[in-house]
Amino acid sequence: MMIYKLFKKPFFARFQKPWHWPADYQHSATWEPTEFMSKSHGDIKGLLGAALTDKVKGNIVCAHPMGYSARGYFLKNGIADFLRNSGYNVLIFDFNGFGDSSDGDYNLPEDVIAAGNKLQEWAPGHKLGIFGISFGGAMSVCALSKKENPYTSAVFESTFSSLAEFWAHFGMLGKLIKIMQILTPGVEKKMNAMHNVSKIKNTKKILWIHGDADIQTPVEMGLRLQKAANIPSDLWVVPEGEHARCYTKNPELYNDKLVDFFGETL
Repeated sequence: MMIYKLFKKPFFARFQKPWHWPADYQHSATWEPTEFMSKSHGDIKGLLGAALTDKVKGNIVCAHPMGYSARGYFLKNGIADFLRNSGYNVLIFDFNGFGDSSDGDYNLPEDVIAAGNKLQEWAPGHKLGIFGISFGGAMSVCALSKKENPYTSAVFESTFSSLAEFWAHFGMLGKLIKIMQILTPGVEKKMNAMHNVSKIKNTKKILWIHGDADIQTPVEMGLRLQKAANIPSDLWVVPEGEHARCYTKNPELYNDKLVDFFGETL
């Protein structure tokens, strides 16, 4: 456990801040706090939000990108509320070591599995989707390769192919990834989307979203993931879309794409 924490610090420490409600968020009373254990050894904290419609269309877990806001990412941009208003039960959570969740090991895809199981336990009888952004998308791709994967469909934006490729442009951090591969064989593969995307189990379809102005996870990376996937998948390229900010270019179209896809697959 100690070596995992040691290697997590250079990459994630600056993003690991206490979680708080986004400023001016008006709907906190409509969310139910939750916590659950993950096989990453993290005590995962999150929020459960029931669909705000008479008919429930499905369950969706949202997996956040690296950032100070953690699960608050989906509250700040309004996506979590939009999904609830569109008929979906939603779980947003902090990966282990982020926000309110306790620190665990590098088996971060297990947090995605645990979140899905929690939502299915809370709202049984509905198919389950995963919506992941960047880091959250990559960890979710890896989760889909596990035999216990509970997700029927997935939407991933700005997903990187591997930690090694993502951090390669950041000097010493790229070198640390190579050291981690030597000292902890197999750990990087657990978080390597490119390695796992051809081994997906149970999930029926993926929608990849990439912005053509994204220099961190370019469209070419999305094309490689789409080509390597062993299940049907579509790629939506957002004009002028930047990393983890495709939503901002056309929120109405983005929301329509989400609900249309999940409506078709859940």
